[in-house]
Amino acid sequence: MTGQLRRALEIMTDALRQLGAGLEDVVMTRIYLADMRDADTAAVVHGEAFRDIRPATTVVRTEFVDSRILVEIEAEAVYGGADQDVPAATGKPA
Repeated sequence: MTGQLRRALEIMTDALRQLGAGLEDVVMTRIYLADMRDADTAAVVHGEAFRDIRPATTVVRTEFVDSRILVEIEAEAVYGGADQDVPAATGKPA
């Protein structure tokens, strides 16, 4: 599981970089595990990748179609919004 999660985090990091973003832009992650006994290890691997970045994180137990899959990670990132002028909501449809 550890190797699969590390590889998934590498792929995610590369995808973010290709878009000009990074792990610091991730606001939420969801870790899907085949075995909840791996939750503590998954938390350590996740923490090694994110270090001081603390996205909201959920860990869920699931069954995968392929029994070789032990872990999956999903992330949501917000990129560029804080540095841009965003008009205030008016309550009227656009």
